[in-house]
Amino acid sequence: MFASAIVAIGTHSLRAQSPVLLQGIIDAEGWATDTNSNLLSRNAGKPAALGRLVLWGAIEPVRGLVLYANGQSELGAASNSRNDVSLEQAGLRYTRSRRLVFDAGKVP
Repeated sequence: MFASAIVAIGTHSLRAQSPVLLQGIIDAEGWATDTNSNLLSRNAGKPAALGRLVLWGAIEPVRGLVLYANGQSELGAASNSRNDVSLEQAGLRYTRSRRLVFDAGKVP
């Protein structure tokens, strides 16, 4: 009797994670180069700052179907371009079973 109750409890579907994931890293740099630093010069040798944001996320609107993306943004006077935003990876993954997975998108 006790064993059958444990088996019945174990058959309920439990969801441990949210279907949405968003994570990122923020970092900052300070640059102060002089005329002797020709190869590493930023901002024409004047002090400058650089900020970088890396984000990655995924959403699973329906079980087995996942949309995901990974991108980076860089801005500040020490940046090579003023507002640099790039998409590193984006795609759509459909998982029918552990043996059959379809993956399409921009993958490095």
